[in-house]
Amino acid sequence: MSEINDLIILDSDDQGFIFDLKKFIIRKTQTNPAWANAVAITTFTSILDQNLVVHTDIGDLRLNNFFLTIGPSGIARKSLPLKYVMKPILYKYEELTDHEVTLPSRFTVEGMFEYLSNADRNKGVIVRDEFTSFFKDVTNKKYLSDQLEFLSELHDGTLEKRYTRSFKLEHPKNFMVSLIAATTPYLFTILSSDFFLQGIGNRIIFIFDDEEVDIDSYRIVSANPFQKHAADELLIHDFAMRLAAIKNTDIRRMGFETGSSVDKIDKWSKESLKKAQKVYRLQKTDRTYSYLSRLHEKAIKLAAVHALSYNEQHLNSMGDTIIIRENSVDWAIELCKTYWKFFLDMIDEWDSMTQERPPTSEKANIERALAIIKKNGGKIMHSTLKKQLWLKNIQFTEIINFLIDTKRIKSYKPTKQEPGKTGQKPRFYKLIAETDEDEESNV
Repeated sequence: MSEINDLIILDSDDQGFIFDLKKFIIRKTQTNPAWANAVAITTFTSILDQNLVVHTDIGDLRLNNFFLTIGPSGIARKSLPLKYVMKPILYKYEELTDHEVTLPSRFTVEGMFEYLSNADRNKGVIVRDEFTSFFKDVTNKKYLSDQLEFLSELHDGTLEKRYTRSFKLEHPKNFMVSLIAATTPYLFTILSSDFFLQGIGNRIIFIFDDEEVDIDSYRIVSANPFQKHAADELLIHDFAMRLAAIKNTDIRRMGFETGSSVDKIDKWSKESLKKAQKVYRLQKTDRTYSYLSRLHEKAIKLAAVHALSYNEQHLNSMGDTIIIRENSVDWAIELCKTYWKFFLDMIDEWDSMTQERPPTSEKANIERALAIIKKNGGKIMHSTLKKQLWLKNIQFTEIINFLIDTKRIKSYKPTKQEPGKTGQKPRFYKLIAETDEDEESNV
């Protein structure tokens, strides 16, 4: 993945808060540049007003994001940027502005609902340097669906009314929550397909850090630590001051510049949706479909965030509107290409670590079997289908018998043996609409 990290770090013509903070994070913590970039983005968006939106034909989008990095414990340096850069900057910002933006990192649905109902603390960021326990708690709950739905609503800013423990009808109406967290590949052992198929998984931007680290290049201890620490403290204070300076910006509306800017983001968004539609038609329960279907929204929001960061020094003199130009669009699209690559790598790793591959419901497995046969030209060898479905023998037999009984597929052995092959002829399954004179019998 070194080429991905090079892409993210080699943007020397860039400027603004995100670019400066990313450089500082990399220097101070030596973490993955992609993760440093995510921390810088989230630090910046944590203080933005929830009424600041980017206008699109699919609705007004707030500028929050959910980031999650997955990497080896103690090696990837995932937690260092959160503990020693992001949190100190936001704590200092809160001191300077008397405006709380660090939200509770551990919460119940009801507790967070009540918290966000207070208009004085209805925006900010959830920061957790170890997030696996949260997912473990959620996936073990009886009402898993409600928990995942809450996280999705939290991301989208659309919580529905509900009664809380205080027996009051609560309804947070105008809030914006960002989330950034780190975890290890252990997460793969406790995730289920519901995490993606019910919504929250396709809203998260994953930073999958699987690159081998050059340990020899790491600094464990260094000379003059006190002098270095003092210099870093001054920089942290400076970043907090920069955030405080734009806290009260009048900008509330954002849109894409007419011409190449709007044309480029519109074209890329359509291409992403076409890919999602193609995957969905082939296999409706495919995890990549749900992620692809929202990738264009991430690009739009990131382009808007970049435009704000890039124009940081002028935000207080630009009125209430800012135009998103082509440089921001290019930056966002390249980032989302990187995030798509991370997502695919993560799915591959997940599948390699788990014995039971989602989805596991009978209906989903039937759809998968039909999709796999169709993808293979309408017919497939028994052993190939069994391998790709990844089911226990009894499950596989039940699915095949059902498809044969409902006349969705037929089972047969070819009348002719393949050249050079001896022994028993292999069994094939074929979609019932297909016919072939090379069939010996239905079984």
